[in-house]
Amino acid sequence: MLNFIVDDSKCIRCGSCAAVCPAQIITMDDLPVINNPQHCLRCQHCLSVCPTAAVSIFGKDAEKSLPNGHVESASLKKLLMGRRSIRLYKPEPLPSALLDDLIDLAAHAPTGGNTLGVHFTVVQDPATMETVRKETYAQLATAFADPKHHKDPRCIYLKPYVEAYEKTGADRIFCNAPHLLVTSTLPCSLCPHEDALIAMSYFEIYAQSLNVGTLWNGLFVHALTHFAPALVATLNLPKDHTPAYAMSFGYPDVQFYRSVQRSPANFNYI
Repeated sequence: MLNFIVDDSKCIRCGSCAAVCPAQIITMDDLPVINNPQHCLRCQHCLSVCPTAAVSIFGKDAEKSLPNGHVESASLKKLLMGRRSIRLYKPEPLPSALLDDLIDLAAHAPTGGNTLGVHFTVVQDPATMETVRKETYAQLATAFADPKHHKDPRCIYLKPYVEAYEKTGADRIFCNAPHLLVTSTLPCSLCPHEDALIAMSYFEIYAQSLNVGTLWNGLFVHALTHFAPALVATLNLPKDHTPAYAMSFGYPDVQFYRSVQRSPANFNYI
């Protein structure tokens, strides 16, 4: 149910909500009205564009939304160019409220067709993180003992990491991060993998602004999807979802003082 409500006392009949509706289901009949509600994309453009907060949909109160405004571009550029992959972490976990805030922001990322189908699995407790860590290395060791994997490039790449953990306890896959984020999506979504990566980018950028370090953990993704499928149960991922990507994160135990200097971008104008 859309629960589309327009406050007559606030509405100035500007028609902006009808103009921006991507499904073109809002028309003006003095006040805005919705036709063919089954075609609604649930984007809330109508709520967002209304200059007087007259529009409510899905029971949302427009007055409780954050006001849009200019973000100082130099600060944003500094934040993005200063991003580093973090491989040294402090052991203390993030507060629960901060974790909730990070996930809430990531859930605002755009998705194909506005399906909003990304599921976020967060390893919150350090003890659980230790269980995931030990099981990952143990299952990799078992898989790599099977000759059928010996020529797999992923096995060749990961095997030294497993051997280092077995010999010295060095954790080169998770880098001793206190938390892990795993995104998963429904295979039937319009663009499931892309949706998950965009959401994780939102997570990372906001984390960076809060001095939370991140590491795109492709090593764990290889383990999860090719050699240690039992980790799906350990992480309690939704059974109808496909794992998309993973990110280790926590408070960094290292400080980077300046951005790096990349080579010029490869591009062309047409």
